[in-house]
Amino acid sequence: MTEGKVRRVWSDEELDLALATLYADVDTDERRLRETRTGLVGERQETRDTRESRGTRGVRRGRQGQRGRRSWILAAAAVTALVAGLGMVQMIISARPGPPPDPGQPGAAARALEAAADRVVASAPVISPGQYRYGATQTWDRSDWPGPTRELSMRTESRTESWIPGDLAGECLLRIMVTGRYEWIVGTDEEALGTAMGRPEASNHEDRRPCPEFREVENWWMPRPAWLAGLPRDPDQLEEVLPEFNGGDLGTFEPNREWRMLDHACVVLATGQVPADLRAALYRVLARLPGVQITDPAANLDGRSGVGYGLIRGDVRRELIIEPGTGDLIGVRETRGGTVWSSTALTTGVAPGIGVRPPG
Repeated sequence: MTEGKVRRVWSDEELDLALATLYADVDTDERRLRETRTGLVGERQETRDTRESRGTRGVRRGRQGQRGRRSWILAAAAVTALVAGLGMVQMIISARPGPPPDPGQPGAAARALEAAADRVVASAPVISPGQYRYGATQTWDRSDWPGPTRELSMRTESRTESWIPGDLAGECLLRIMVTGRYEWIVGTDEEALGTAMGRPEASNHEDRRPCPEFREVENWWMPRPAWLAGLPRDPDQLEEVLPEFNGGDLGTFEPNREWRMLDHACVVLATGQVPADLRAALYRVLARLPGVQITDPAANLDGRSGVGYGLIRGDVRRELIIEPGTGDLIGVRETRGGTVWSSTALTTGVAPGIGVRPPG
Protein backbone atom coordinates (compact mmCIF):
# COMPACT_ATOMS: atom_id res chain seq x y z
CA MET A 1 0.00 0.00 0.00
CA THR A 2 1.18 3.52 -0.72
CA GLU A 3 -1.30 5.45 1.42
CA GLY A 4 0.23 7.28 4.33
CA LYS A 5 3.76 6.88 2.95
CA VAL A 6 6.19 9.30 4.60
CA ARG A 7 8.49 11.17 2.24
CA ARG A 8 12.09 11.12 3.42
CA VAL A 9 13.88 14.48 3.74
CA TRP A 10 17.13 14.64 1.83
CA SER A 11 20.32 15.40 3.73
CA ASP A 12 22.83 18.06 2.63
CA GLU A 13 25.11 15.33 1.29
CA GLU A 14 22.32 13.71 -0.75
CA LEU A 15 21.25 17.11 -2.07
CA ASP A 16 24.77 17.91 -3.23
CA LEU A 17 25.07 14.48 -4.83
CA ALA A 18 21.79 14.97 -6.68
CA LEU A 19 22.93 18.39 -7.90
CA ALA A 20 26.15 16.88 -9.15
CA THR A 21 24.20 14.16 -10.96
CA LEU A 22 21.80 16.60 -12.59
CA TYR A 23 24.38 19.19 -13.58
CA ALA A 24 27.61 17.27 -14.02
CA ASP A 25 29.08 20.06 -16.18
CA VAL A 26 28.39 22.79 -13.62
CA ASP A 27 30.78 23.82 -10.83
CA THR A 28 29.63 21.89 -7.73
CA ASP A 29 32.12 23.20 -5.20
CA GLU A 30 30.67 22.30 -1.78
CA ARG A 31 31.20 25.78 -0.28
CA ARG A 32 29.57 27.56 -3.22
CA LEU A 33 26.65 25.12 -3.22
CA ARG A 34 25.97 25.87 0.45
CA GLU A 35 26.27 29.62 -0.20
CA THR A 36 23.80 29.37 -3.08
CA ARG A 37 21.36 27.34 -1.01
CA THR A 38 21.67 29.79 1.90
CA GLY A 39 21.16 32.72 -0.47
CA LEU A 40 17.96 31.28 -1.88
CA VAL A 41 16.55 30.66 1.57
CA GLY A 42 17.64 34.12 2.72
CA GLU A 43 16.01 35.77 -0.29
CA ARG A 44 12.79 33.98 0.55
CA GLN A 45 12.98 35.07 4.20
CA GLU A 46 13.76 38.67 3.22
CA THR A 47 10.74 38.77 0.92
CA ARG A 48 8.53 37.35 3.69
CA ASP A 49 9.76 40.10 6.09
CA THR A 50 9.03 42.72 3.45
CA ARG A 51 5.48 41.47 2.99
CA GLU A 52 4.87 41.49 6.75
CA SER A 53 6.06 45.12 7.06
CA ARG A 54 3.64 46.40 4.42
CA GLY A 55 0.76 46.59 6.87
CA THR A 56 2.55 49.06 9.19
CA ARG A 57 5.10 51.02 7.13
CA GLY A 58 3.83 50.66 3.60
CA VAL A 59 5.95 49.72 0.60
CA ARG A 60 8.15 52.06 -1.37
CA ARG A 61 7.19 51.53 -4.96
CA GLY A 62 9.64 52.04 -7.79
CA ARG A 63 12.72 50.48 -9.27
CA GLN A 64 14.03 49.01 -5.97
CA GLY A 65 10.73 47.27 -5.15
CA GLN A 66 10.55 45.90 -8.68
CA ARG A 67 14.10 44.58 -8.36
CA GLY A 68 13.20 42.84 -5.09
CA ARG A 69 10.06 41.35 -6.56
CA ARG A 70 11.92 40.27 -9.69
CA SER A 71 14.68 38.68 -7.57
CA TRP A 72 12.12 36.75 -5.56
CA ILE A 73 10.39 35.51 -8.74
CA LEU A 74 13.74 34.35 -10.13
CA ALA A 75 14.65 32.74 -6.80
CA ALA A 76 11.28 30.97 -6.60
CA ALA A 77 11.70 29.72 -10.15
CA ALA A 78 15.15 28.44 -9.30
CA VAL A 79 13.87 26.65 -6.20
CA THR A 80 10.99 25.14 -8.18
CA ALA A 81 13.33 23.92 -10.91
CA LEU A 82 15.72 22.55 -8.32
CA VAL A 83 13.01 20.68 -6.44
CA ALA A 84 11.59 19.30 -9.70
CA GLY A 85 15.04 18.23 -10.78
CA LEU A 86 15.74 16.57 -7.45
CA GLY A 87 12.42 14.77 -7.65
CA MET A 88 13.42 13.48 -11.08
CA VAL A 89 16.76 12.28 -9.75
CA GLN A 90 15.04 10.60 -6.79
CA MET A 91 12.59 8.87 -9.14
CA ILE A 92 15.46 7.65 -11.34
CA ILE A 93 17.44 6.42 -8.34
CA SER A 94 14.34 4.68 -6.88
CA ALA A 95 13.60 2.99 -10.22
CA ARG A 96 17.06 1.47 -10.45
CA PRO A 97 17.40 -2.05 -9.07
CA GLY A 98 18.77 -1.87 -5.55
CA PRO A 99 21.78 -3.78 -4.33
CA PRO A 100 21.32 -7.46 -3.48
CA PRO A 101 19.89 -7.92 0.02
CA ASP A 102 22.41 -8.66 2.76
CA PRO A 103 21.47 -12.04 4.32
CA GLY A 104 23.18 -11.02 7.56
CA GLN A 105 20.90 -8.06 8.24
CA PRO A 106 17.92 -8.71 10.56
CA GLY A 107 14.68 -8.59 8.59
CA ALA A 108 16.52 -8.51 5.26
CA ALA A 109 14.31 -11.20 3.70
CA ALA A 110 11.07 -9.48 4.78
CA ARG A 111 12.19 -6.10 3.42
CA ALA A 112 13.35 -7.62 0.15
CA LEU A 113 10.06 -9.50 -0.34
CA GLU A 114 8.08 -6.31 0.28
CA ALA A 115 10.28 -4.47 -2.24
CA ALA A 116 9.78 -7.29 -4.76
CA ALA A 117 6.00 -7.01 -4.29
CA ASP A 118 6.19 -3.28 -4.99
CA ARG A 119 8.11 -3.91 -8.21
CA VAL A 120 5.63 -6.57 -9.34
CA VAL A 121 2.70 -4.17 -8.88
CA ALA A 122 4.52 -1.34 -10.64
CA SER A 123 5.40 -3.46 -13.69
CA ALA A 124 2.24 -5.59 -13.95
CA PRO A 125 1.30 -6.01 -17.63
CA VAL A 126 -2.12 -5.03 -18.92
CA ILE A 127 -3.96 -7.91 -20.61
CA SER A 128 -5.88 -6.29 -23.47
CA PRO A 129 -8.82 -7.92 -25.28
CA GLY A 130 -7.51 -10.69 -27.50
CA GLN A 131 -4.37 -11.15 -25.37
CA TYR A 132 -3.60 -13.89 -22.86
CA ARG A 133 -1.56 -14.21 -19.71
CA TYR A 134 1.05 -16.80 -20.62
CA GLY A 135 2.89 -19.07 -18.23
CA ALA A 136 5.41 -21.80 -18.98
CA THR A 137 6.97 -24.13 -16.43
CA GLN A 138 9.78 -26.65 -16.49
CA THR A 139 9.66 -29.01 -13.51
CA TRP A 140 12.09 -31.64 -12.31
CA ASP A 141 10.39 -33.75 -9.64
CA ARG A 142 11.82 -36.57 -7.56
CA SER A 143 10.23 -39.96 -7.00
CA ASP A 144 11.34 -42.73 -4.68
CA TRP A 145 10.20 -46.36 -4.74
CA PRO A 146 11.47 -49.77 -3.61
CA GLY A 147 13.78 -51.63 -5.98
CA PRO A 148 14.96 -55.23 -5.95
CA THR A 149 17.79 -54.60 -3.51
CA ARG A 150 17.57 -50.92 -2.52
CA GLU A 151 15.43 -47.80 -2.61
CA LEU A 152 15.44 -46.27 -6.09
CA SER A 153 15.28 -42.52 -6.71
CA MET A 154 14.76 -40.65 -9.95
CA ARG A 155 14.09 -37.09 -11.13
CA THR A 156 11.76 -36.69 -14.11
CA GLU A 157 10.99 -33.66 -16.27
CA SER A 158 7.60 -32.23 -17.20
CA ARG A 159 6.57 -28.97 -18.84
CA THR A 160 3.37 -26.96 -18.94
CA GLU A 161 2.10 -23.98 -20.91
CA SER A 162 -1.04 -22.02 -20.06
CA TRP A 163 -3.00 -19.25 -21.75
CA ILE A 164 -5.54 -17.35 -19.65
CA PRO A 165 -7.47 -14.34 -21.03
CA GLY A 166 -8.09 -11.14 -19.10
CA ASP A 167 -11.82 -11.84 -19.45
CA LEU A 168 -12.41 -15.18 -17.76
CA ALA A 169 -15.58 -15.68 -19.78
CA GLY A 170 -13.32 -16.62 -22.69
CA GLU A 171 -11.38 -19.79 -23.42
CA CYS A 172 -8.42 -21.10 -21.42
CA LEU A 173 -5.75 -23.48 -22.67
CA LEU A 174 -3.41 -25.76 -20.71
CA ARG A 175 -0.76 -27.99 -22.26
CA ILE A 176 0.98 -30.64 -20.15
CA MET A 177 4.02 -32.45 -21.52
CA VAL A 178 5.89 -35.33 -19.91
CA THR A 179 9.14 -35.09 -21.83
CA GLY A 180 10.47 -38.56 -21.10
CA ARG A 181 13.71 -37.07 -19.80
CA TYR A 182 14.95 -38.36 -16.45
CA GLU A 183 18.06 -38.65 -14.33
CA TRP A 184 18.88 -41.26 -11.74
CA ILE A 185 19.77 -40.22 -8.23
CA VAL A 186 19.94 -43.77 -6.94
CA GLY A 187 19.49 -46.71 -9.30
CA THR A 188 19.83 -47.81 -12.91
CA ASP A 189 17.54 -48.68 -15.80
CA GLU A 190 18.19 -52.36 -15.18
CA GLU A 191 17.19 -52.10 -11.53
CA ALA A 192 13.93 -50.37 -12.48
CA LEU A 193 12.76 -53.19 -14.75
CA GLY A 194 9.73 -54.85 -13.28
CA THR A 195 9.28 -52.30 -10.50
CA ALA A 196 6.32 -50.03 -9.83
CA MET A 197 7.76 -46.99 -11.67
CA GLY A 198 10.22 -47.80 -14.42
CA ARG A 199 11.40 -45.34 -17.04
CA PRO A 200 8.99 -42.47 -17.87
CA GLU A 201 7.39 -42.32 -21.30
CA ALA A 202 6.84 -39.08 -23.19
CA SER A 203 3.23 -37.91 -23.41
CA ASN A 204 1.24 -34.78 -24.22
CA HIS A 205 -2.14 -33.56 -22.99
CA GLU A 206 -4.10 -30.47 -24.01
CA ASP A 207 -7.11 -29.01 -22.23
CA ARG A 208 -8.94 -26.18 -24.03
CA ARG A 209 -12.39 -25.05 -22.96
CA PRO A 210 -14.29 -22.04 -21.53
CA CYS A 211 -12.50 -20.77 -18.44
CA PRO A 212 -15.52 -21.23 -16.13
CA GLU A 213 -15.40 -24.97 -16.95
CA PHE A 214 -11.63 -25.19 -16.73
CA ARG A 215 -10.44 -27.94 -14.39
CA GLU A 216 -12.70 -29.95 -12.12
CA VAL A 217 -10.90 -29.18 -8.86
CA GLU A 218 -9.95 -26.01 -7.01
CA ASN A 219 -6.83 -26.12 -4.88
CA TRP A 220 -3.33 -24.74 -4.63
CA TRP A 221 -1.95 -27.51 -6.88
CA MET A 222 -4.50 -27.25 -9.68
CA PRO A 223 -6.19 -23.85 -9.40
CA ARG A 224 -9.03 -22.82 -11.60
CA PRO A 225 -8.50 -19.33 -13.07
CA ALA A 226 -11.77 -18.17 -11.49
CA TRP A 227 -10.63 -19.54 -8.13
CA LEU A 228 -7.38 -17.59 -8.38
CA ALA A 229 -9.33 -14.47 -9.32
CA GLY A 230 -11.47 -14.88 -6.19
CA LEU A 231 -8.58 -15.14 -3.74
CA PRO A 232 -8.12 -12.00 -1.61
CA ARG A 233 -5.40 -9.55 -2.56
CA ASP A 234 -5.35 -7.97 0.87
CA PRO A 235 -2.38 -9.58 2.71
CA ASP A 236 -4.30 -9.79 6.00
CA GLN A 237 -7.14 -11.73 4.37
CA LEU A 238 -4.84 -13.84 2.21
CA GLU A 239 -2.83 -14.80 5.29
CA GLU A 240 -5.97 -16.40 6.72
CA VAL A 241 -6.71 -18.36 3.54
CA LEU A 242 -3.21 -19.51 2.57
CA PRO A 243 -2.71 -22.21 5.23
CA GLU A 244 -6.10 -23.80 4.58
CA PHE A 245 -6.08 -27.48 3.62
CA ASN A 246 -8.26 -27.72 0.51
CA GLY A 247 -7.85 -31.27 -0.68
CA GLY A 248 -4.83 -30.71 -2.86
CA ASP A 249 -2.22 -31.92 -0.39
CA LEU A 250 -2.33 -35.38 -1.97
CA GLY A 251 -3.07 -37.24 1.24
CA THR A 252 -0.47 -35.42 3.33
CA PHE A 253 -0.93 -32.66 5.85
CA GLU A 254 1.82 -30.37 7.09
CA PRO A 255 1.12 -29.55 10.77
CA ASN A 256 3.39 -26.48 10.91
CA ARG A 257 1.33 -23.47 9.85
CA GLU A 258 4.23 -21.36 8.53
CA TRP A 259 5.70 -24.24 6.55
CA ARG A 260 2.25 -25.06 5.15
CA MET A 261 1.78 -21.46 4.04
CA LEU A 262 5.12 -21.46 2.25
CA ASP A 263 4.36 -24.80 0.65
CA HIS A 264 0.98 -23.63 -0.65
CA ALA A 265 2.49 -20.39 -1.96
CA CYS A 266 5.23 -22.31 -3.75
CA VAL A 267 2.94 -24.82 -5.43
CA VAL A 268 0.41 -22.27 -6.64
CA LEU A 269 3.12 -19.92 -7.92
CA ALA A 270 4.79 -22.88 -9.64
CA THR A 271 1.71 -23.33 -11.86
CA GLY A 272 2.70 -20.19 -13.78
CA GLN A 273 -0.94 -19.09 -13.75
CA VAL A 274 -0.93 -16.60 -10.85
CA PRO A 275 -1.69 -13.00 -11.91
CA ALA A 276 0.71 -10.25 -10.87
CA ASP A 277 -1.46 -8.69 -8.16
CA LEU A 278 -1.92 -12.05 -6.42
CA ARG A 279 1.78 -12.82 -6.72
CA ALA A 280 2.59 -9.51 -5.02
CA ALA A 281 0.11 -10.28 -2.22
CA LEU A 282 1.71 -13.71 -1.71
CA TYR A 283 5.14 -12.06 -1.43
CA ARG A 284 3.80 -9.75 1.28
CA VAL A 285 2.29 -12.64 3.24
CA LEU A 286 5.52 -14.61 3.05
CA ALA A 287 7.43 -11.55 4.26
CA ARG A 288 5.54 -11.90 7.56
CA LEU A 289 6.43 -15.55 8.15
CA PRO A 290 8.43 -16.09 11.35
CA GLY A 291 11.81 -17.43 10.36
CA VAL A 292 11.65 -16.40 6.69
CA GLN A 293 15.19 -15.86 5.49
CA ILE A 294 17.41 -15.41 2.49
CA THR A 295 18.16 -19.05 1.78
CA ASP A 296 20.46 -18.46 -1.19
CA PRO A 297 21.79 -14.97 -2.05
CA ALA A 298 23.10 -16.17 -5.42
CA ALA A 299 20.60 -18.78 -6.59
CA ASN A 300 20.63 -20.10 -10.13
CA LEU A 301 17.73 -21.91 -11.73
CA ASP A 302 17.61 -22.91 -15.38
CA GLY A 303 20.42 -20.45 -16.17
CA ARG A 304 18.74 -17.45 -14.51
CA SER A 305 20.13 -15.79 -11.39
CA GLY A 306 18.11 -14.58 -8.43
CA VAL A 307 17.79 -14.63 -4.66
CA GLY A 308 16.23 -17.48 -2.70
CA TYR A 309 13.70 -16.73 0.08
CA GLY A 310 12.09 -19.34 2.28
CA LEU A 311 12.36 -21.55 5.33
CA ILE A 312 14.89 -24.11 6.50
CA ARG A 313 13.97 -27.01 8.74
CA GLY A 314 16.70 -29.49 9.51
CA ASP A 315 18.26 -30.46 6.18
CA VAL A 316 15.16 -29.41 4.19
CA ARG A 317 15.05 -26.04 2.45
CA ARG A 318 11.94 -24.72 0.65
CA GLU A 319 12.38 -21.52 -1.31
CA LEU A 320 11.16 -19.13 -3.96
CA ILE A 321 13.80 -17.67 -6.29
CA ILE A 322 13.11 -14.07 -7.25
CA GLU A 323 14.92 -11.74 -9.63
CA PRO A 324 15.72 -8.81 -7.29
CA GLY A 325 15.67 -6.05 -9.91
CA THR A 326 12.15 -6.78 -11.20
CA GLY A 327 10.45 -8.98 -8.61
CA ASP A 328 9.88 -11.63 -11.28
CA LEU A 329 9.55 -15.15 -9.95
CA ILE A 330 12.25 -17.32 -11.51
CA GLY A 331 10.99 -20.48 -9.86
CA VAL A 332 10.65 -22.58 -6.73
CA ARG A 333 12.94 -25.24 -5.32
CA GLU A 334 13.13 -27.81 -2.54
CA THR A 335 16.44 -29.20 -1.32
CA ARG A 336 16.89 -32.11 1.07
CA GLY A 337 20.23 -33.10 2.52
CA GLY A 338 22.02 -30.86 0.03
CA THR A 339 20.32 -32.53 -2.97
CA VAL A 340 17.72 -30.75 -5.11
CA TRP A 341 14.53 -32.74 -4.54
CA SER A 342 12.30 -30.78 -6.89
CA SER A 343 12.48 -27.54 -8.84
CA THR A 344 10.26 -25.55 -11.19
CA ALA A 345 11.51 -22.79 -13.48
CA LEU A 346 8.95 -20.26 -14.73
CA THR A 347 8.57 -18.02 -17.74
CA THR A 348 5.67 -15.57 -17.94
CA GLY A 349 4.49 -12.98 -20.42
CA VAL A 350 1.63 -11.67 -22.52
CA ALA A 351 0.68 -13.76 -25.57
CA PRO A 352 -1.02 -12.24 -28.64
CA GLY A 353 -3.40 -15.19 -28.99
CA ILE A 354 -4.41 -18.50 -27.50
CA GLY A 355 -1.87 -21.21 -28.24
CA VAL A 356 0.66 -18.60 -29.40
CA ARG A 357 3.80 -17.99 -27.39
CA PRO A 358 4.82 -14.42 -26.52
CA PRO A 359 7.30 -12.87 -28.95
CA GLY A 360 10.96 -12.91 -28.08
